[in-house]
Amino acid sequence: MEASQNVEKQTRAKHKGDLTPGGVPDDQPTDFSLDHSLKQLLNLGASPQALPDDIAQGDETILNSTKVQHAAFFNRLIEEIYGPWRRNILQYVDELQFRGGELPDGLYVTELAISMDDDGRIVSIETVKSSGVSRLDDASKDVFWEKEPFRNPPKQLKDKEGRVRFVYSFQLDVGNSFFRIAPWAI
Repeated sequence: MEASQNVEKQTRAKHKGDLTPGGVPDDQPTDFSLDHSLKQLLNLGASPQALPDDIAQGDETILNSTKVQHAAFFNRLIEEIYGPWRRNILQYVDELQFRGGELPDGLYVTELAISMDDDGRIVSIETVKSSGVSRLDDASKDVFWEKEPFRNPPKQLKDKEGRVRFVYSFQLDVGNSFFRIAPWAI
């Protein structure tokens, strides 16, 4: 029987206070010796979430939720597809300019629903939202087909058909040279 990885009840973390690099509470000994500027960066955002006083201490925190637990998989996907996707977009823009055309300034967003099997092979890709430029939409789809299979899809996210499904948003801001890929929904 597979355990659910959804948080049933939010609880307060056992340790409170500022964390040292590596996520160790201040009152715990550490052997870390980091560059001062890196140390400052690691402490940014390291203080605990402020929760109401009526939240009990326990083992389930927001860090136990499905979205956070599977972030490594979704971030690894982004790392694998970002470079090839950006290359495909730049190639399209170069071809367009070569023919005397131009992609007008603006934000172009493509949202794709991805379905993969147990082995990380793509089963289907559906366009949830088009950028309005079919070549940009295709560049986003093509990169998934090119880079499959994806290692270790989270088995906990399999649906009743045995598929892992998720949506990614591909954003291109022409004029600001901004490229971004982000999980849209899990």
